[in-house]
Amino acid sequence: MMPFAILAILFLGYALAFRRFVPAKTRAAYKASCEKDLSGLTVHLIWIAAIAQLLIAPSTPVLIMQVVGFWIVVSGNALTIAAIRENPWFSATIQKPPYVVRGDVYKLRHPSYIGMACGAFGYFLLLGQAWAVVPTSIYLGMLLYRVRLENKLLYR
Repeated sequence: MMPFAILAILFLGYALAFRRFVPAKTRAAYKASCEKDLSGLTVHLIWIAAIAQLLIAPSTPVLIMQVVGFWIVVSGNALTIAAIRENPWFSATIQKPPYVVRGDVYKLRHPSYIGMACGAFGYFLLLGQAWAVVPTSIYLGMLLYRVRLENKLLYR
């Protein structure tokens, strides 16, 4: 039951931070982009994979793995929220913005994807299932594919 509580806390924390730190206009545009194109929802598949993992094969991983995983997820979520906050054209779908944002957090290329990848790895550690390497790898592959598509669009 403990991993469900941890997941609930992480999800609630992400939702509250998103609401608190991301401007309303950016949140509305992000929501509209999710409703317009289901491919944008792929960035949220890690939540579904984590819950499915808990339901299929619950486990009790080593405490240090849970602690490290928790903080990697929190750090990844913070990076993702910072990227969304800084980029007024942030969207769940891949589209060309009027210009490429290059300040603060965006000194890293694709900070939101780096944050999501950290989150995926953190969930893998937090939930402690060896077989979870498969959905985690698929998710990371989907993120890499999105990065490649976005690079083609932004830098051609």
